[in-house]
Amino acid sequence: MHAELDPNVQLALNTQAECYEALPLVELASRIGNEGDRLALKELHDNRPVFRLVGGQPLLFIRFISVLRETPWAMRTAGHSASVLDRACDIVTDRFSNLPPENQAPTTEGRAGPDCRYYFRAFLQVWEKWKRDKSSMSPLENETASARILQRGVVKHFRLSCLEARRECNPARTRYAWQVGAGTIQVWMPASLAGHERRVWLETHVDDPDPSRAQERDRVQRVVDESFGIARQVPIDSDVRQTPSHDLASVPLNALAAEDSGAFDLAVAIADEKVARIRELRPAIQALGKVKLKNLVLFILKALSEDRYEESQVARDFGLSKSTVSRFAGIRWDLPGRIPDLWANVAHTLASHAPFIETAQDAGVWHQVQRVLGDQRQANARRTGDV
Repeated sequence: MHAELDPNVQLALNTQAECYEALPLVELASRIGNEGDRLALKELHDNRPVFRLVGGQPLLFIRFISVLRETPWAMRTAGHSASVLDRACDIVTDRFSNLPPENQAPTTEGRAGPDCRYYFRAFLQVWEKWKRDKSSMSPLENETASARILQRGVVKHFRLSCLEARRECNPARTRYAWQVGAGTIQVWMPASLAGHERRVWLETHVDDPDPSRAQERDRVQRVVDESFGIARQVPIDSDVRQTPSHDLASVPLNALAAEDSGAFDLAVAIADEKVARIRELRPAIQALGKVKLKNLVLFILKALSEDRYEESQVARDFGLSKSTVSRFAGIRWDLPGRIPDLWANVAHTLASHAPFIETAQDAGVWHQVQRVLGDQRQANARRTGDV
């Protein structure tokens, strides 16, 4: 039989709970990230359905992760491995829910696991940057925008967690604790490298390592991955579903995300190629000029990487018609001859550079690139009368 709480204590608890219910999302995140407030963390996870997929219902964090797990995008990012997806869900959930003991400074990694304060602080930094020139927003608009920004951060870390899980599940790689001064940087290295060889390699190839620097582990891991690559194992009997070629528009910077695979270099390469061949583009695009054209391409690719691409918004921001944007970078098309200019260019750029080919293969989108190139060849042949 449970002892009943003193009425005054119960009243205080109820009042405190009501207080948290009234707090906006950003304030909850601030209390979590800056004060390690466990009640704020509980309020966010238990009572705030601020996440949703397109066309879906509002979801709590844990339900959103569960639904996201079932999407084709998540399956591709996890290398079509159910075990990788399961591990990725655990990793990203810990990143946004694990709060270490009091008086422990916020860190990205630790013996007790990830520290959610770090990730909520990162959200707050993005929010503050977004909010600077939007002081006239209403409380409802602020709440909607903050929810969208938090969701983008969660999706980003879901993807990073998939990559982390793929490294963990890859027998060709093992974790190595690199001792740097008084600190340690945990990094995944090829199993073929012996311990002393790993240390020598890291000391030779990583400039100015600092375990106390924010996201230092991710930076060092990128150096390793760019040099050795990430082996991808696909069972012979695996059922890898093919994605329609028209979905390529949503793939390059989602699957080839900037923090992990050099997609920023890809985006710049595509933008530079468009600028160099501006006279071959449609008149409305040519009229933008070289500087604005490069900004347009980088803006579109960045928006795709953050899952916030809207053709109508691009049209408004760059003074173009919706039909022009659709022909240049539409995200849906049916016939091979109607492949939007930008996605055809993405496919050609990927296929023309060995590092990008390897990245596309590792991300599981190389078959889509090949299909787009094949569709283009067929369309060109029809136009010239070769078929």
